[in-house]
Parts: sequence; C-alpha cells; structure tokens
Amino acid sequence: MSTMRLCIGDPLNRWFKWYDAEEGSAELWANIRKDAPSHIEEFIIVDHEYFNPVNPLTLGITKAADFAYFLAGLSDHKATGIPLYMSIIGDQYAAKMVYEDDEEVCYTRYDFDELEDAFDEAYRGYYNSKAEMAEQLYGELGYLTGEVATRLTPYVDWEAVARDLGQVVYFVESDGGVYAFWNH
Repeated sequence: MSTMRLCIGDPLNRWFKWYDAEEGSAELWANIRKDAPSHIEEFIIVDHEYFNPVNPLTLGITKAADFAYFLAGLSDHKATGIPLYMSIIGDQYAAKMVYEDDEEVCYTRYDFDELEDAFDEAYRGYYNSKAEMAEQLYGELGYLTGEVATRLTPYVDWEAVARDLGQVVYFVESDGGVYAFWNH
C-alpha cells in the first residue's frame, strides 16, 4: 500500500507543503508549525494522495492524519478494506462526540476500535469475482456436497446467485477483484 500523504497549505494558497500523514496528527502538526511561515494561522488540505475512497477534505487535517496513522498500523487487507468498508457505511464511527469532565467538547474523533471491530464482523473476504464469492459461500454452507450437487454445480449461474446475494452482502470492486462485506 502506498503512503497516504496530505498537501497542507494556507487558505489563500500562499504556502503549501506535502506531508506523510501516516505519522499521525501530533507529528504532522509539529512539522507544519516548524515549516510554515509564522504569519499563517489557518491551514487547509490542499491535495491528498492514496486516501481513496475516503475523502480527507471532509475529515479535516487532524482526523485525516489520525486515520492514516491508524491504517498504517494494520495488516494490508485491513488497511485496504477498511476505507472500502467506510465507503459503504459512511462515517458513523467518525461522528462520536468527545466528552471531557461530563461537558461536551466541540470536536469529533474516530472510534478506531469500534471501526475495526465492525470491519472484522462484516468482512467476508476478497475474491476474483462476485460469482467466485457466491460459489465459495454455497460450498461452505454445505449446499454443494454429494453426487447430485457435484453434477449440477457446473450448470449454476453463479453471477445470478451473486446478484441475489447482493441483498445480504455488499460488494466493492477494487484492486482487480471484489471485497465482500456482510450487510447486517
């Protein structure tokens, strides 16, 4: 997986610089403060690389960097799969309000543990095609055992079965194949 990067600049585009977002927000902000001219007080994301399908412009600098840091610490299948899963479920794990001393504080953060748990529960796997996933699932469920099933299997339209599975499985095409997630 390629390094997730953010191009940070000022709103008037007088200054900008690329940063490795996978170092996390604390390191990113330290580098921005060190590199930016002292008269610039406000910063925005000017551009980004390798965040797709998640849009860091909607996250903001701190959350985008923390998200990149979180993904950098995961295995490849999770680091690739979680953003795809988020493209399905939206930002429900990002919109947690943080409370300090029983008072509401006006910022949100990702609940990365909840997001990873939800991904682990929903993730079915990566397949070459939807049809391959459907055939494998039916095999695991025991529907393809026995002599009759073995003889009939070549005549099953696995593409049609996969379309029907679309009611209980989300499919996301990426990396030349299909990621499958349970819809529950």
